[in-house]
Amino acid sequence: MSAIEDSLREHVQREERAAEQGDRVVDSLWDHLCRTAVIAEQLGRSEGLDPSTCRLAALFHDAGKFHQGQRHGDSVPEEQHSVEVFVQFAQNHGIPERQVAEISEAILQLYRCDPEPTPLARVIFDADNLEKLGFLGVANFFVKRGLRGQGISPEFMVQFTVELTYARHAVGCMQTESGRDWAQRRAPQTQ
Repeated sequence: MSAIEDSLREHVQREERAAEQGDRVVDSLWDHLCRTAVIAEQLGRSEGLDPSTCRLAALFHDAGKFHQGQRHGDSVPEEQHSVEVFVQFAQNHGIPERQVAEISEAILQLYRCDPEPTPLARVIFDADNLEKLGFLGVANFFVKRGLRGQGISPEFMVQFTVELTYARHAVGCMQTESGRDWAQRRAPQTQ
């Protein structure tokens, strides 16, 4: 797993750096993926899923966000690019085909709004959203804006209001029982 994570970190940093058009090492996306992976492992255990599968899915769920150094640079959804990155890594690191299919489907389900997502897709959805809640979630909101050279502006206030509204309704948006429990603790911190 560590070889996959090291390679993925290099890939994500390279793509994000190209998108930001800078020479500095950017870890904003990588940090998000790591935090989401930790949450997904814990949720997966609570939901009776394989924690390593949950971790892999969370690590790759946004791996295509800065495809070829561009955010939303083509008509292909970033989730499809994430699956493409995952499949390539899976081939290079010998991940079993069954696990590749399960993780790929879960990543695609996250954003297709499938009426009956798999348990893995539910865990990844909740982990991705829980990562943005709580004290650290609020701090990261400000850090990301700073890294992108964006300050406090009218546009910022609108976006921040959306984030607070999401926190207010987070418990009802979670797709797993474990996610709802976490959201009940983290949403008040965010507000």
